[in-house]
Amino acid sequence: MSLMDLTENIRKFACLLAELNKEGLDTKLIELGQGLIPKLGDDEILSLEDDLLKVKTLFKNYQEENPACHKEHQIQLKEKPVVKAYVDGCYDLIHAGHYNAFRQSRKLADVLVCGVNSDLEVSSVKGPTVFNNEERCAIVGACKWVDEVAPDTEYTPTVETLNRYNCDFYVHGDDVALNSDGIDSSHELKAVGRFKMFKRTRGVSTTDIASKLLTIDAKMRDRKELEIVEEEKTNLEPINFCNQPNLPSVLGSFNANPNFLASAKRIANFASVKEPLESDKIVYVDGSWDICHPGHIELLIKAKELGDYLIVGIHEDQCVNQYLGNSYPLNTLHERVLNILA
Repeated sequence: MSLMDLTENIRKFACLLAELNKEGLDTKLIELGQGLIPKLGDDEILSLEDDLLKVKTLFKNYQEENPACHKEHQIQLKEKPVVKAYVDGCYDLIHAGHYNAFRQSRKLADVLVCGVNSDLEVSSVKGPTVFNNEERCAIVGACKWVDEVAPDTEYTPTVETLNRYNCDFYVHGDDVALNSDGIDSSHELKAVGRFKMFKRTRGVSTTDIASKLLTIDAKMRDRKELEIVEEEKTNLEPINFCNQPNLPSVLGSFNANPNFLASAKRIANFASVKEPLESDKIVYVDGSWDICHPGHIELLIKAKELGDYLIVGIHEDQCVNQYLGNSYPLNTLHERVLNILA
């Protein structure tokens, strides 16, 4: 085996481990596969190869010398009960915080069931939704950490809710959610010990996104008279942005979110380390991907069906701002990257 072949194999091995772990395994391991191994000398590479062969031989010998223990271990793995967790929410105007909730919830169980609150339930507690229940279920169901989707669920989960979906416990963030009566919606499940908690993602919320939308609506009403005047100028040629060399990179202030930053660790947690094979047909699709909706999901599914490996390009904030207007994007580039990775 040549030095080049060994380096490539170790890199693929590191990436495989990271993918199986689903959480990026360890940043150092990924660095090992992508950058550190090529820096080793020939003697170090050969020594590492010998170590890998020794470990493989020792494991094989152990299996041959202890067949009963190996068989018993396999039986234990097969008999291990499947742990199912239940998480629920409105998931209207879904964002990186929601996806991080799914990720953390999935780490606590083998199967994650996601309940999507009914339109009526959400309306009685928070007000009308932007997307209906069917649309919100489609968005949630596309997330890689969600195994099952339960539509039209109640806002306040109960023991009966968990039993209905064969779930062991309910998962919620460390922020308290109040029902229409002003009571902690998790109080019943906390009392019977079927509640687990994860850390809420700070700096991003549906309320913030809704506020931006309302601000845009107010600006549009204020500019109504100006828009009418512009529409009457029918004799003007449409602007071709591609032929405007002096066009400024930013036409206005976009919605920056100083309270949220996608760190390298967060991106690694969301990412799946997978590389295309030489024989794979690679498909590229791009867009702003601002405010995930069923149309985005359908487009990505159809794009993936056209090949074996899909690369998704995400336009930077300045680009989206330039062509959609100074109120966009509603989600920053960091937030939109995490949404697509999920």
